[in-house]
Amino acid sequence: MRILKLCLASVVLAAPALCQTFFGSVVGTVNDATGAAVPQSSVTLINAGTADRRTAQTDQSGAYQFVNLTPGQYRVEIEKQGFRKFVRDNVLVEVQSTVRIDVAMQVGEVTQILEVSEQTPLLQTENA
Repeated sequence: MRILKLCLASVVLAAPALCQTFFGSVVGTVNDATGAAVPQSSVTLINAGTADRRTAQTDQSGAYQFVNLTPGQYRVEIEKQGFRKFVRDNVLVEVQSTVRIDVAMQVGEVTQILEVSEQTPLLQTENA
């Protein structure tokens, strides 16, 4: 009986440790200059340390998400026909955090690139 209680206690106490995650996320929306959603935009996320590339398409509301990301520095690239390419470097993904990057695309040729170099700190709006 004592061994059974000990085993049960170890399982109950170990459960919260299994729920912890060691990954982060990047989410956001893509809009045009008027604030309207830009669906089917191509979003690429590149890990600066490993060169791992992930791609996604925005949904009908212009939203995208990348989950289960290894912590580190990332580069975000967003492309859509009829808009300038958006590039943002030095996106820091940390353990158990979600980084939100909302983008207002500018009308232009795909060959034109809007690169963000000076930026305000990223806000952690997903966590209180």
